[in-house]
Amino acid sequence: TKAVSSTGLSPAGDVMTTADQSSYVPDTTGPSMSGSGSVTAFAAATGDTGFSVLADSFFDIFFTVSVDGLYAFDASVDWEGDAPPYGGVAHVTLTDETNFVDLHKVYTSAFWQGTDSLGAVIPLTAGISYRMTAEAKIDGGWDVLSTTSASADWSFTLTTVPEPTSISLFAAG
Repeated sequence: TKAVSSTGLSPAGDVMTTADQSSYVPDTTGPSMSGSGSVTAFAAATGDTGFSVLADSFFDIFFTVSVDGLYAFDASVDWEGDAPPYGGVAHVTLTDETNFVDLHKVYTSAFWQGTDSLGAVIPLTAGISYRMTAEAKIDGGWDVLSTTSASADWSFTLTTVPEPTSISLFAAG
């Protein structure tokens, strides 16, 4: 878990950015992982000179699963704000690196604002190399008198789905 912020007051005006990220990966061959991240940008520009901001929260891991199975994959992203002056993206992507295929992706950006989400049960195979990436990013700048803001975030969980026989044994127990 990490949170950072940066503020500045100059002839450009008052500028502030934040970035937060939290993730949990118990084992890179294990059955579960989760993460979330967010970024914000705010500027009260004087118009006397330009400013630029960059806020980036990201997650990137390569992993394998130890056994073939079904996994619950939930992901959500959101990007909201003033574009321009800000650009950026929010995405969560699960990739099969062995076969170079994006399996699932949720995506939004400064130019395609709003929320995108996914809730799915997916098969993962032992011996395949997977990659999970997530990012929320805001960048941009302005030299006009104005007040602007933007925010972006991502979150995901990947967990094993119990086999139907395990569920019935649990219920019987």
